[in-house]
Amino acid sequence: FLLGPNFLQPHRKCVEGEALSDAANKAGVRTKEELAKITEDATSTVYNAKGRYLPPCSSCKCVLDALNIKAKK
Repeated sequence: FLLGPNFLQPHRKCVEGEALSDAANKAGVRTKEELAKITEDATSTVYNAKGRYLPPCSSCKCVLDALNIKAKK
């Protein structure tokens, strides 16, 4: 693969977006700035049912980067 085997991997059912949405709804967040404030110093770690670390897909990585949330193994 020219860009690496996971560059355009099929998107799985991502939990990052669901977790951000739940947190935003619970906190009454309405803007990206409010979301960035409640996720300050946050990290994201996802494992599958077998305990294997799952790095964020390209879409989730873009969102996590925009909010300065670090994906952590």
